[in-house]
Amino acid sequence: MESASPTCLRVLRELSATGLRKWCHANYSRYVEFVAKYQHELEERQADIQQTIESITHQTMILVTSIKDPVRSYAIVLQKFLRNLISNG
Repeated sequence: MESASPTCLRVLRELSATGLRKWCHANYSRYVEFVAKYQHELEERQADIQQTIESITHQTMILVTSIKDPVRSYAIVLQKFLRNLISNG
């Protein structure tokens, strides 16, 4: 099995939006605002993210997380963003 490069792992780890997640988890009524802010953050880094995706040689990408609320999660936002990015090339 081929392992990911340290740069790839760093970029993917940074996509977890730690600061925004903590801000949202303090008050779940902020979730809609969190989604907008996180999507904006991802869009600002789209070139880096695209480059990272292109460096991955596997056809399958697995997102691993320890979310407690799968309905209101950064992982859902990230998954949609990545799917859109990959499908639109």
